[in-house]
Amino acid sequence: MIIPAEIPILMYHRVTNTDNKPSTVAVDRFRAQMQYLARHKFYTLTCSQLAEYISRGHLLPAKPVLITFDDGYRNNYEHAFPILQEFNFTATIFLVGNHIGKFNSWETNPSVPRYPLMNRSEIMEMAQTGIEFGSHSMSHKPLNQLSLTEAKKEIVQSKQFLEDLLGKEITSFSYPYNGYTPTIKEFVQESGYTVACTAGSGPRPLVQSRINDLFELRRIIIPYSCRLLEYKLRVSGFYLFFKDLGDKKRWFKKS
Repeated sequence: MIIPAEIPILMYHRVTNTDNKPSTVAVDRFRAQMQYLARHKFYTLTCSQLAEYISRGHLLPAKPVLITFDDGYRNNYEHAFPILQEFNFTATIFLVGNHIGKFNSWETNPSVPRYPLMNRSEIMEMAQTGIEFGSHSMSHKPLNQLSLTEAKKEIVQSKQFLEDLLGKEITSFSYPYNGYTPTIKEFVQESGYTVACTAGSGPRPLVQSRINDLFELRRIIIPYSCRLLEYKLRVSGFYLFFKDLGDKKRWFKKS
């Protein structure tokens, strides 16, 4: 049996040494992860670059990998950005329009600290080096829990807001809280985006596939607990296959 390889699309949030929350990766650990990718000659793409390769039917570079960050925390600029530059890597960062230069005030869990988010000058500095910025909506509300009118407004207004901020077209989107439906996917596509990422749901994004769903690109979450051996498995190109296989076996045991 030949298992088709998948494109590792990695999902990060914060890179900092100030906490050990699941959505945080320590600075030294993040650097070790990037060093592993560099030593093994992975080729980083932005989300929009991947969409262009697939939509045009072009062959992908050898060992492609996508590095993505949700929310736009300032520690992405302070800690992750210098490491990405060190290894000449690119990435895609999804910003929350109403919160740029503010804090993650959408968090309702009191155990989650309030973190500062990047401001315009920090975003512009990163964009000038080739880091891609995409939309994570205007308010970070789960779109599948809003009315269709409100959900579409979040999608459309955040695109326009970020385009005005950056002076360039915004074509990548990330669903807050993984809250999406077929209708919301259609809204994203109709609004002029070319690609959208989920937080772990959807089909495996396959290297050799010309029919990848560009509006349901499945990411691999990199948690605080992810040590280098586990990281190697997550970027191997087969992680989601074996994860899904394990999930199915557990489901059959329960039934």
